[in-house]
Amino acid sequence: MRLRWSLFLVAAAIGFAGGIVSPKLGFSGQSVRYIPPSERFYAGGANSVRGYRQNQLGPVVRVVSQRIDTVIQPDTPNAGVTDTSLVLVADTVTSATGGNSLLIGNAELRFPLPGFGGRLAGGMFVDVGQLFERGNELVDFSTTRVTPGLGIRIATPLGPMRFDVAYNGYRPEAGPLYQKEGQELVLLDPLYRPDPPHGWVKRHVVFHFSVGQAF
Repeated sequence: MRLRWSLFLVAAAIGFAGGIVSPKLGFSGQSVRYIPPSERFYAGGANSVRGYRQNQLGPVVRVVSQRIDTVIQPDTPNAGVTDTSLVLVADTVTSATGGNSLLIGNAELRFPLPGFGGRLAGGMFVDVGQLFERGNELVDFSTTRVTPGLGIRIATPLGPMRFDVAYNGYRPEAGPLYQKEGQELVLLDPLYRPDPPHGWVKRHVVFHFSVGQAF
């Protein structure tokens, strides 16, 4: 049995940017710029920045249905000194709020792999992106995220089936944390940042499975 394999590389890249200029609306004597959620930019996912799950790149808001405030006494016996910490005791729902400015860049190197009658290919990629709420600045470099990764593609009659594994070295995004009380939302923390998940894989690795090339 003879295995023949020829190396044929394909380099692909794409980039796009966008910005939304919204009209001012007046509420209670104040003017604000409002963009409906359906018209805002969203990023992250199998065809965007693959180091993030679908629409999870950029601003987010979190809502928790229950909480407990615990008071922890310090080791030193100073009377009246306490340390209060917020403990969430229910699943926190995280929702993307989108942004009005978007910059995305993708670069990928595709190459054949031996076996499966030439239907198997590999890929190495780097995705760069930023999604933010633009104020006076045109670009906010502090929100730029770079996520590299590897992938496998299998040719099928419906198109290439794609399995990508991306590395994300960033902490969870900070954003407002609300508590649900009846039909109202009460702000608990305007810049809440949850602790990263336990385990290296859960903290840094994101998996994507889809059909078709990323771009």
